[in-house]
Amino acid sequence: MRLNFILLAWIIGIAQIGALVCPITFRLLIICLVLSGGIGIAEWMQRIQLNYYLSIALFVLNAVIVFLIGQAYADQYLTQQLSYRETQSSITTVIVYVDHIAEKNQLESQRWQQGVWVLNRHSKAVLWRIQYPAQHHTQLQLGQYYQLTGRIIVHHGYAVKGVFNQESWLLQQKYMASFELMSWQQLAADTLIPQHLSFIQQQQQTLARLRRYIESQRLALRQWLDQLQLPQGGLLLALLSADQSRLSDTTQMLFRRLGIMHLLAISGPHVLIFALLFCAILKKGLALCWPRMFLYCPRPDLLLWPFVLCVWCYAAFVGFETPALRTVLTVSVLGLLLIIKQRCASLQILLLSASILLLFDPLNILTAAFWLSYISSLILLRIYWGQGHTVQAEAVQSVIWRVFQQIKLFVISQWKIFIALLPLMLWIFQQFSILAPLTNCIAVPILGAVVVPLAMIASSLHQFVPNLAVALLYLLNWILEGLLWGLQYLDQITTNALITPALSPLEITTLSVAIGLVLFFPHGLWIRVYWLCCAIACMYTPQAKVKFELTVIDVGQGQALLLKLDQHHLMIDLGGSYNESQWGIGEHVISPFLLGQGITQLDQVIISHLDQDHWGGLSSLSKRIQIQSFLSNQYDRGFIQAGYADVPFQYCQQGQRWQYADARIEILAPQKKQLDDVAEHKNDRSCIVYVEVPSAVGYKSFLIMGDAGWPTEYQIMQEYPELNVDVLLIGHHGSRHSSAYDFLKWLKPKLAVVSVGKNNRYGHPHPHVLARLQDLSIPLKQTQHEGSMRFYLDRHQQMQLELYRDQYRWLR
Repeated sequence: MRLNFILLAWIIGIAQIGALVCPITFRLLIICLVLSGGIGIAEWMQRIQLNYYLSIALFVLNAVIVFLIGQAYADQYLTQQLSYRETQSSITTVIVYVDHIAEKNQLESQRWQQGVWVLNRHSKAVLWRIQYPAQHHTQLQLGQYYQLTGRIIVHHGYAVKGVFNQESWLLQQKYMASFELMSWQQLAADTLIPQHLSFIQQQQQTLARLRRYIESQRLALRQWLDQLQLPQGGLLLALLSADQSRLSDTTQMLFRRLGIMHLLAISGPHVLIFALLFCAILKKGLALCWPRMFLYCPRPDLLLWPFVLCVWCYAAFVGFETPALRTVLTVSVLGLLLIIKQRCASLQILLLSASILLLFDPLNILTAAFWLSYISSLILLRIYWGQGHTVQAEAVQSVIWRVFQQIKLFVISQWKIFIALLPLMLWIFQQFSILAPLTNCIAVPILGAVVVPLAMIASSLHQFVPNLAVALLYLLNWILEGLLWGLQYLDQITTNALITPALSPLEITTLSVAIGLVLFFPHGLWIRVYWLCCAIACMYTPQAKVKFELTVIDVGQGQALLLKLDQHHLMIDLGGSYNESQWGIGEHVISPFLLGQGITQLDQVIISHLDQDHWGGLSSLSKRIQIQSFLSNQYDRGFIQAGYADVPFQYCQQGQRWQYADARIEILAPQKKQLDDVAEHKNDRSCIVYVEVPSAVGYKSFLIMGDAGWPTEYQIMQEYPELNVDVLLIGHHGSRHSSAYDFLKWLKPKLAVVSVGKNNRYGHPHPHVLARLQDLSIPLKQTQHEGSMRFYLDRHQQMQLELYRDQYRWLR
């Protein structure tokens, strides 16, 4: 039990990766080491005798030491990785070595990516991601050196709470930069400069050759399936090698809607199926050719090493993905324990494998695959530990009865896994599929017991008996088409299979406690019901009202703000639109942000004007968020096309006011008569919103300028001579024709904020605007540098500013 807590302390310490390790942390570590060492030495010298309480204190000290060591180790590892990350975008030429095959970009399905080692940027080779359009079939060959010319793309995503963190994902993949390929030239190894000689020698070593051979086999499998031109060849390739480069977007979306996307990842079952198949064939071969071998060595001991070796080989074939790596470490630890004749609890083995995995790569703690893999394994252990004893206790006489019990156990486990993983799915993905238990009961047996084993046999035989291998693949293609037909039918008859509830972090935590108590709490139904009622009561306890909170959301080159007042939720602008069929700001940034705060309905949306970078996110936002009313300077068919035809609309105009308990909102422009020429002067007729919090200390007033320029600024100066502004959201993203010197000097805000995209093609904010702000000593915060910015009232009525990029080191 104590070892479990020590391992858990190590994992929790690693989980603090990215947090600042302040000097007090090291001081605490030294104090704990001194205390623990002192107690241990005193006991060893028999100066003291440990009683119960002193033993507990020593154990707690050791756990704290392990936690602090884990935290420091993760911080040091992250620091080393970040030192190789590119921070400036430029066109350059690099020398690279290729040992990764090209794959479809998981973030942009219309582009391809290929990992390469860049030799001439740092003292050691670093991994970059080469990108090019899907129609451009430039695939660099394995084991070759190239000179590439192109543009360095600095990794920069949307820094918004609750939104997929692209920078974190790329860092975990060890990509230090992306590179937009323009031209390339193959190089011979002997033409490289002497500084690269050590790297060239490393590639001649056995492990490097083995890794290159494995990648070539993955490429050969893809090319073989391409030649067969099977309709479901892409799905077969994904199931065999986790290579989704040939998988259609339609199939991916179907699997995602039905909650079976995890079947496309190479997880423990895939690896174990391969190892079990190999060992079964090996055992049968030994029984036929050399049966006396089992007299010298028991079968379990004889097959242990081949089994472990197969697990390692298949995990290496799929690139040591986190779920497969978890299986490798678990099987290796278990095999070692069997050899040394030591017993160990299943939970301890699981924690030990997680600790070893994080020792080699602490960045795995950042991935959803790590948490989903280990928590699902923990749940399976608990389910089968409880249910397995019941089945074994039955006096089973019939094979049919045994099969029935196993099917029953499988169905029950699928429901329990679905319910137990629900809080984690909501925490990571903010959605779940109500069909997941049913589709898993259908797809898991077909894919796990039929398709994957036969596909492995076919891929192993295609070099020796090609006709049989092809026949097997055609059979599997027919089975997969039947499975997909059934899944598509389920998808069609079920509307809104994907549920996106809006739960706050506190609600998700209490929900997980409630589920854990109901599913796994022992000793009686009434105790479970009691604890369930307590957890539900905590979950539905009214949360403290937010007096005032204004968030400038990082939406790239656009603008979107969320205003929370008591129980009222308002938005000012909704970000931009790009290729909405592939990716939308509303669906992938604004919606997750709102749902993560428990918001499914907006009382009002004020759209400053109908430029795409201010309201383009509306079309994809409508899939999840309800809106009660609109306010803008212009009406457009886009409201109807987005599904808001019946939502009340009102033109914004000077003089409109809304009074709340702690804040006041007022529209300062445009004038009513100016609404007639909005089409000709769309920017200068932007809705200018003024927000005031009279009781706040510090920042009391906010002026949101939309895309207004100099004429509107002059108008405000004339009509509101006594206007006080503490925070100015400068107009038109810092365009040179906004934020005039006289306007800034007249307002003299305490802080200027601009919502702008990284390396935008307009050059915003303009150098002239930056010079004006600097000359007037007005500090500036930009979303491209700070991410989302949250202004909120604390309990002392002090207006606080929280910058999202300050929360994680890899975002700075």
